[in-house]
Amino acid sequence: IMAKEARVLMLKGGGNMDDPEYQIRGLNTYFFYYKKYKYDHEDFFGRKATNCFLNGIMDTKKGACFTMPLLYLCIADRLEIPIHGVNVPHHFILRYDDGGYRSNIEITCTGAMAPDYVYVEDYKILEKELQTGVFLKNLSKKQVISNIYESRGNYYERIKNYDKAIRDLEKAVELNPTNSESWHNLAIIYGNYKKDKKASDRCRAKSKELGLNLARKTETKDLEYIESFIRIAKREGKDTAELEALRDKELVRQNKLARRKEEMMWLDAERQRQELMRSNAMHGNKTKKVYQDWRKKYEERQKANRPGPR
Repeated sequence: IMAKEARVLMLKGGGNMDDPEYQIRGLNTYFFYYKKYKYDHEDFFGRKATNCFLNGIMDTKKGACFTMPLLYLCIADRLEIPIHGVNVPHHFILRYDDGGYRSNIEITCTGAMAPDYVYVEDYKILEKELQTGVFLKNLSKKQVISNIYESRGNYYERIKNYDKAIRDLEKAVELNPTNSESWHNLAIIYGNYKKDKKASDRCRAKSKELGLNLARKTETKDLEYIESFIRIAKREGKDTAELEALRDKELVRQNKLARRKEEMMWLDAERQRQELMRSNAMHGNKTKKVYQDWRKKYEERQKANRPGPR
């Protein structure tokens, strides 16, 4: 039904139905302005259950960076428009590619177009990740289904249902062996929760072979993720007020976590100092030096890890 509605809308527009840019504009008009689907800015990282599954966006008219493009892709497929899914680190975009005309489509920015180099720079994609086909490569339908399993597996991991998470992530890498993020997540689940070192090492080796850039997986990755969207939106002349507000909110949250972590480390330091004082009551100077050395190392570590001004 949705594909038929989109076709009627595009025919009414009077443009050339074979023109790639007209096809993209027609789909954008139908999806964002006629059906009014929009990005869920209250769940930027797609952690809600409704934003992990296709039926969620159908029910709420809101979606995350995977469910929105997936629905758009389904409509394009029914219309036989050559649009493909494309993996980006922690993200999913679409690409029109008919062998002649080629353009990326950023569904989270109402269908804005961004060239490959934007994603390479903003998401810190390595050359090896491009060579092995991990990111920025047109996906087959089977590989898109791999992403569906990955999304569900990651959801099960968040709710601590590790058996179902493993089942779905294993299916994800079976359908798409270059799905490096699923390999990495499997390694974590097998190692940390299942205590299966052999399976964990197997998955970690595969992820490493594909060249997954683990430097992206830092405590500030969420903040960097938002910043990358702000840069993409600004390049396309889009309003970034909502994204910037979310960025500021995330910055406040991370600063609170950092302060709490610092408080806990100081409490731990004080406990260690008290224990040293008790166990070395006859060697006060030695105790003082041990504590001072520990404090110096702690302060150096804090200075290195403290988020800079934005």
